[in-house]
Amino acid sequence: MKMKTERKKLSPNKKKAIVLVSMVLLLAATGVLNYFINVNLQKQEDAVPTGLVSQPVFFDDFRDVRSVTRETELEELDNIIATAATAETVAQAEAQKLHITMARETEFMLESLIKARGFDDAVVTISQE
Repeated sequence: MKMKTERKKLSPNKKKAIVLVSMVLLLAATGVLNYFINVNLQKQEDAVPTGLVSQPVFFDDFRDVRSVTRETELEELDNIIATAATAETVAQAEAQKLHITMARETEFMLESLIKARGFDDAVVTISQE
């Protein structure tokens, strides 16, 4: 005796209903997954690592260090000019002072132009090297 297994055939309406329910469940799962991923990303963006320096602080600190360095260079050149034994040494020191002053003006002008182009901040450094 052979046993036949009979399968029940689903009606076309039931097939459509199963496909529709499956798609709705997939859509709901996608929405929930999207929500949790966005919440996770937002938490990561909100948590700023303590080792990082924000941009405004970086630019301000860089300008301060650059200014102090330039002032020190100018003071040293003034001392050289005041104590120089030869006219050639005085002329070289004065030329270096002029170069530093011109570099400052050019840096300021370039930084202003960069900011005018829409950037929040910029730092430009010009050196002889």
